[in-house]
Amino acid sequence: MKGEYRGYKYELKRSTLSVIGDYYCGYVSIPKWHKYYGVDYDEIPIDCHGELTYGKKIDESYIIGFDCAHLDDNIQIQNEAYCVLECESIIDQLIEAE
Repeated sequence: MKGEYRGYKYELKRSTLSVIGDYYCGYVSIPKWHKYYGVDYDEIPIDCHGELTYGKKIDESYIIGFDCAHLDDNIQIQNEAYCVLECESIIDQLIEAE
């Protein structure tokens, strides 16, 4: 699922691990002009589910993301709607940091 919120793009992906079953990951695209563009995801002060676990430059964007594949996660709770809200929260924090 792809979406846009406040001018930022985000995407959700559903994956499977044998240990926990299905889970979602959420990704937000940081534009090239943003101060966090290219900054290691471990250094970006974003509060999200399980902390940021991904960061990679793709084309003109820097993609950061989180996953819901922790042992205590449950796809019924950390579902698609939950992950959309997490992406929107990340975007709100990115805008606040501009």
